[in-house]
Amino acid sequence: MSTEIFTGKAEAYASARPGYPGGAIDYICSLVPPDAVIIDVGAGTGKFTLPLAERGYSVFAVEPNADMREKLAETLSAHPNAKIINGSAEATTLPGACADIITCAQALHWLDLDAFWEECRRIGKPGALVVAVYNVSPGGNSGEVSGKSTDAFFTNPTVREFPNPISYTRESWLQYMTSHSHDPLPSAPGYAAHIAEANAVFDRESVNGRIRRDVVTKVYSERIAEITGKAEIEKLMAERFGHDTLLSLATADSGRPSVRIVNSYYENCSFYTVTYALSNKMKQIEKNPEVAVCGEWFTAHGVGENLGHVLAPENAELMATLRAAFAEWYGNGHTDENDPHTCLLRVRL
Repeated sequence: MSTEIFTGKAEAYASARPGYPGGAIDYICSLVPPDAVIIDVGAGTGKFTLPLAERGYSVFAVEPNADMREKLAETLSAHPNAKIINGSAEATTLPGACADIITCAQALHWLDLDAFWEECRRIGKPGALVVAVYNVSPGGNSGEVSGKSTDAFFTNPTVREFPNPISYTRESWLQYMTSHSHDPLPSAPGYAAHIAEANAVFDRESVNGRIRRDVVTKVYSERIAEITGKAEIEKLMAERFGHDTLLSLATADSGRPSVRIVNSYYENCSFYTVTYALSNKMKQIEKNPEVAVCGEWFTAHGVGENLGHVLAPENAELMATLRAAFAEWYGNGHTDENDPHTCLLRVRL
């Protein structure tokens, strides 16, 4: 990711982004000893770092963006136990085996997860804990974003949820709506229209001069040894199945199972298959997405999902990989990409 996507947004971020409820912080602190060394990666303006520092821990706040670090310094100015590091989650610059816990609040989706795994292994003490925290808003895409990143990173995390309701005035709502990476800066051509739309949402949804969002804070935690195990498994799976693979795929309709062999390609805990949306297996998956698969030396359960037409823009990168993997047969009449029902099936294990 570019380290500059939040440049110019530090003030709005610090003023209007939700913090984290005391219950969530207390829970995280209960997982580590009182003298724990905490590495908080992607610390931003210190929304999550500050309550950790206030509890007296030795905290290293790692933040790559200069604007954010400047605001972070203001936030942590009264806490000499918190040190600011100009580094990234993937390259913290910190010494090896120094951390009891590595935290990442509202930032895991920005990271190169493979590189972050390796950095966690390097800086974490034996048995160190990795924690990802997300504020999830109802009706927004934050749940999907956090779910994809945590699913990809963790093996079997412990997940806890804490209510974190947020109430915005018009002023704080407008600040919030200019704090995201995709929100335009005041100098951008679309800024006036963006503010007008934010005002319209406030006028439409506010009650007694405030908008309420029933935010939930989700805390994911897992020991590095377990995450490392996933990395080793993922490497093995990619070696065995990261090519054209014959896979048995079982679905069920009203309790009656069906099984067939499909050409599949494995990547990042999922098998991918080019198929037909009107086929029996896709109709069955639409009704019941729970499936089972069987390969040369393993079996697994998973969830089937229709990712849409193979020529959809969002599938372009993956389809380039699949065309190469299936090159021996893909272009010889087996598949009509121009047929709108030709789709991409993902089985997430």
